[in-house]
Amino acid sequence: MLFLLFMTISVFGQQRDGKGIEKLFKGMSDVETLQNGIAFQEGNITKTFLLSEATPDLNNIEKKLLNEYKQVAFMCNIASKPFYCYFVKDNEDKRGIVGLDGNVIVPPLSGNICNIPNGKDFGILLVGELSRPSAHELLLDWGKAHKDFNILGLFSAIIVNADKPTLKSLLPMNEYVFLSLGSRGNGKFDIFTMKIVDDTPLWGVVDMKGKEILPNKYTGFIRKGHLLDTGNTGLWGKWVGTTEMDMTEALNYSRDLKADTQRRRGELATALNSFGETMISTAEVIETVQNSSMDGSSSNSDANISGDLPTQYKKWASLAERHYNSITNLGLKGKDEKNGKDVGGTAGQGMSSSNYTQMKKSLREAQDEMRRIRRKANKQGVNIAKSEYEDIQIKY
Repeated sequence: MLFLLFMTISVFGQQRDGKGIEKLFKGMSDVETLQNGIAFQEGNITKTFLLSEATPDLNNIEKKLLNEYKQVAFMCNIASKPFYCYFVKDNEDKRGIVGLDGNVIVPPLSGNICNIPNGKDFGILLVGELSRPSAHELLLDWGKAHKDFNILGLFSAIIVNADKPTLKSLLPMNEYVFLSLGSRGNGKFDIFTMKIVDDTPLWGVVDMKGKEILPNKYTGFIRKGHLLDTGNTGLWGKWVGTTEMDMTEALNYSRDLKADTQRRRGELATALNSFGETMISTAEVIETVQNSSMDGSSSNSDANISGDLPTQYKKWASLAERHYNSITNLGLKGKDEKNGKDVGGTAGQGMSSSNYTQMKKSLREAQDEMRRIRRKANKQGVNIAKSEYEDIQIKY
């Protein structure tokens, strides 16, 4: 116990703090820090320090990150205050956020990372932003949207308090595919959230503290004004959902939102399966404990499946696919871009942990039967093509 406590203190003591980050920027010219920012992502106008093996006082967390990612950086907000996190870029030029403790906050995603101020709050980061080619162009859009009722950005994660030790991801990544900022005038924003329900993108609204304003039931939104709002500030108005308008019209993007959604769902599912240990809820842990002694048994209600071995396998595969679709209905599904097959997914936050645990147990039992049947067939000289659902993984 004392050894573990010592190890915890030692690792914590290695973490770089705000003063340590500020120290790295001292002595660097603005030109150098801006050049570093552009090297990390196009149009980046925030001061940036790129870490390397020569970085002073490099700790073990940073050495590990440098070994895993193509680039690791520190950045400052518009007010030149450092963010309390690492900005990482992988070999596919996807970008993510890692905490100073080394835990992944947002796994690398396609798109930029943008710092958007909201009043005096300079600690907001939009991660995986796809609506504009560069962070600088989105910031220009923010200036235009500051007073109007515009929709800003198309991203998958929003980090708040990033310029403080209390930084966090405001919304669960396994619940929403895309987010946008909806300006309600006078520099005030709410967050538009997009879920996939029965393959239909439905939008809702939460405030900048994550509190739900409207549920995900609409294909689009308009800003309804108020008769007393003669200055058209929007402060007295409210968001009104509609099913007569597609969100593509409101976003006014030239890109294909449907195609972007399909790609991002696969990207999120793959990323969460890879990095999920640091982001999933305790339901996965509970499920693992409950099923740890059940590998040799099957209690599935369809356990009386009959027929020859290939027929049995096909029926179990169909059952596994059904369980997979049920669990991921309100979550995310990953697709292989080459053949369109399912490769993994996540359950939505709308599913209770108890339902998830039971349905995941049923999926696992079906997968166990599929493996057993293929092994038995192999011994008999019968070749059964392996289904993608035999090993497919789902996170909560």
